[in-house]
This record gives sequence, structure tokens and C-alpha cells, in this order.
Amino acid sequence: MVSAYGWSLFFDSFDAADPADITTGLLHLALGVPTRIGCRKDRIIDGPTNLRLTSSNGVVLNSKKPQIEFWGGIWSGRHTGSYVGNYGRDAFTIVQILESPRGESKSRWKFGFRQKVEFCRSWGFLGPCPCNDEKTTEEEQIWLDEYIKQTTRVERGYTSGQTLLREEGMVDLSPERIFCKDIRDEAEGASTWFFYVTTTGAARWLALGRMGIMGENPDYNYLLRGKDCCISCAVMQVQTRSLVLL
Repeated sequence: MVSAYGWSLFFDSFDAADPADITTGLLHLALGVPTRIGCRKDRIIDGPTNLRLTSSNGVVLNSKKPQIEFWGGIWSGRHTGSYVGNYGRDAFTIVQILESPRGESKSRWKFGFRQKVEFCRSWGFLGPCPCNDEKTTEEEQIWLDEYIKQTTRVERGYTSGQTLLREEGMVDLSPERIFCKDIRDEAEGASTWFFYVTTTGAARWLALGRMGIMGENPDYNYLLRGKDCCISCAVMQVQTRSLVLL
């Protein structure tokens, strides 16, 4: 945010609980200036954030390059608060804290508001779809399980603590679904990878951030399901080699 003459110009990410809330390239202009505890500043900038999101829970999903890696267990991620500080005499700094359990401990990551916009710049949005199919979270998971069993292949080799997909007869409360489908009429072995973590915005932010730092690969499109696109339409409409965050 930058402020002058009683007006402020700021990014779309200030009230973005979910990546789908952000419209990249959009700036807001509003009357008012940043003020905290009676102190007025001219700017708000990102405070110190995790320059690289790291975790020991990374799972390599494919055996061929380019390598596709994902964190297991981020479905329970949540936003736990924000830290505000001062930068010199004219700026506030702010970061949001996202937290995810990791065994008996917890992992914490710091996200900045400008950083959130940067994460979204290289992603396209899926939606809206015409079907108006409003499934509950449980119904979405059931549909995905049936689709995965019938029409897709899944790379195996996870440890018991890194299971990313429900298997028949297995008791697993994790809502995560990671799967891929082969793409016709493209290079041999071309696949689209789908990542369903949860409907929780914090988990989707962690997934988006982690997938973003794998490095932009020109062989893949990066696609994010918008709020007006149902799960089934998102899966069915993608027919190119892509990484899709459902």
C-alpha cells in the first residue's frame, strides 16, 4: 500500500483469504491512510518472509523429469495471525502467519501481501462453469475418489505418513487427493497433475507457494480452480499438460 494526500493505493491481496480471491493486476484506490495505534505512515510493505518455503515432508510424485514434488499434510493449514512492525519512519511492515501440524510439532510460514500477488501472477484461473453444481466438501471427495478409481493413474511409493490418496479399505481422514491423467495427442508420457488439498484457504496458499517454487516449467500450464468452478468441471475441462490446484 502507498498513501498520499489522504488516499491509498493497494493490492487486491489485503482481504484475500484464498488464492482465488486475488485478481492479479488489480489495484484498489480508497480514501484513508494507514494508521496504527495513533501512528500514521505513508506505506505498508511486506516484512521478512520465508524466502523459500521448505519442509521435510516433500514427496516426489513422478519418476520422469520435470520433477513434480508436493508436501503432504498441508490440508490442516490455518491462518494464525499477522505481525505488524515499523520500517524506518514512513512504513509499516506486515506478514501473515500460516501454520500446519507436522507430527507432534507445527510448521509455520510467513507470507507477505505483495508476495501473495507474486505467487498468483503465473497462474491461470478456471471458471466459471455452467453447471451450477454445488457439492459439499464430502460430496466433492466422493466424486474425486470415484473418478480416480475409474479413469486415472496415480504414482505410488509414499510412506504411511505421506499417503496422499485414499485407497480402498484404508481408513484415512485426510481430504487430500493427488492424481494425474494422461493427455492425448501430446508428447509421450504427458500428464496433467491435479492437487486437491482442501477448501481451506490457508492450505491452498501453502500448496500454491510450494508449487510455485518448484520453478516455472514451460512444459506445464499452471491453473487454479476459481470459486465459480466446480470440481468436476475443473477436472474435465483441462486437456493440456498442466499443474492444477483444485
